[in-house]
Amino acid sequence: MKIGELDQRCDECSVIDYCGYSFCYCLCTDDRFTNMEESKFKEIADNAINIEEYESCKGCTRPDCGVYRYSKEDYADEPCDFEDESRDYYCEQVADFVHEQVLLEMEESKKN
Repeated sequence: MKIGELDQRCDECSVIDYCGYSFCYCLCTDDRFTNMEESKFKEIADNAINIEEYESCKGCTRPDCGVYRYSKEDYADEPCDFEDESRDYYCEQVADFVHEQVLLEMEESKKN
């Protein structure tokens, strides 16, 4: 199914791991991926590289947050400036990586 057709039907989505929490970053509302198949996004996203932490998170040893939380139920037990934004940050970085790879593929196909 195309990502844009999902229309926030998360129970039907195979790329939900690349979305933020409810009311946060959502792939199916990102216009860059409206016509992209879920399988194509997942194939590229699974190979995402150079995803970096927030500068202020580097060296932090709290086990319940970071660039990517361990699970939806794993909440921070004390305030942090980034809280759930860290998942959005990660997902947006992956989306940017996928978008860049698609643009590179398009450029390569034009050359050939």
